[in-house]
Formats: sequence, structure tokens, C-alpha cells
Amino acid sequence: MVPNFFLNFLGFVTCPEETIESKRSFLDLFLIYILFFVFNIVVGLLTLFVFGFLLRSPTPLRSETLSDYSRFFFIIPCVLEEITFRLPLVRKKMTIWIALIAFSYYIASFITDTAFFSSDHLIKKIIMACILGTLLFYVLKDILLRADYSLYFYMICSLYAAMHLFNITSFDSPFVWFFASLYFVSIQFGGVILGYLRIKYGIVSSIVLHVVYDGVLML
Repeated sequence: MVPNFFLNFLGFVTCPEETIESKRSFLDLFLIYILFFVFNIVVGLLTLFVFGFLLRSPTPLRSETLSDYSRFFFIIPCVLEEITFRLPLVRKKMTIWIALIAFSYYIASFITDTAFFSSDHLIKKIIMACILGTLLFYVLKDILLRADYSLYFYMICSLYAAMHLFNITSFDSPFVWFFASLYFVSIQFGGVILGYLRIKYGIVSSIVLHVVYDGVLML
């Protein structure tokens, strides 16, 4: 079972397909969760080793803890990211439209110069997101629905990784730029795992993993 899981996952990574399997193994679901946690733990330990032991400097990543949020409020960014970057991986007009509205909410937050999880200008940001997202949907829907799925899948994973580059506090040295490229690849691979989970087990399963991981990370 375990070798079959890794062979299936490797096959998906090399050629993503938006097919939802009728037979779903809870062992495979468990292994996906384990793979995600192990991968991120290894990346985190390597980052701490390089910056803490070799360079003797703090990591250039913005750190957050649960105390930075009101109780359970950290769940909202996780859900928003899953709606934006995982929901449209099963291509339907409705999922793409909702995802583009969610993506436009990030743009609206940037335009209004507010954190996307902030309540500042909330109504204004929601209205802007609905209008911009709907416009983007009518412009891009045919392109996105007809695009090669592998290209479509990895484009979304790349957007997800690129958004996380805003977690880097500064780009003041060549080493940080090198770290940023590795960080981009690691986040992209994490997005691939979440994408595989979303396609094979549904959006709820990827949201649960994302929420649990971020909650543990910020303890």
C-alpha cells in the first residue's frame, strides 16, 4: 500500500490530472498528511540550521504566533488560501469564479494598503473583490477552462508560492535571494501536496490539513 501511494503521488506530480477517484483510502489520506508534515519539518530544520548555526542570524521570514490573532482567527487566512489556490483545481465555472473573487480580495487588500485578514475597509475590499473577480472571470474563464491541465495546475501552485514571498522581511543580501528561491520551491511543493489532497479527497481535507499545520506552526 505504501509503495503504491508514493508511486501514485509521483505519477501525479509528473502529470497532474483532475480526476477524482471513487475509491479513497484512509491510509493514503494519512500518508499525505504525514508527507506534508515531514516535508515542512525538514525544510524548517534546514532553514534553522543555515541561519541559526552557519550564519548566526535570524531567518528573514516574518514570524507569527497564535497570540498575533484573536482566538481561532488564524483559520480565516488558511481557508481563504484554500479557496483561492485549491478550489479551482477541479475546473468548473463556479469554482474558478469563486477563486478569482478570493484572489481579488488579496489585490483589494494591497490597493487599500491593509492586511488581508484585517477588518479595516472590509466592506470596501469585499465589494472591490466581487467586481474585480467577476471581471477577471469573464475575461479568463475560456482560457482557464481550456488550458492544458498540467500547466494550469502548476501555474496556480506557482502563484501560491509567489504570494508567500511576502513573508520574507527583506532582500538585503544575495544569500537571502538564494534562500527566497529555495523557499519558493518548498512552498510550491507544499502546494502540490495540498492540491493532490484537494483533487483526491475534496476541498475540506486540504483545508483541515492547512489549518492544523498553521495552528501547530504558530504555537
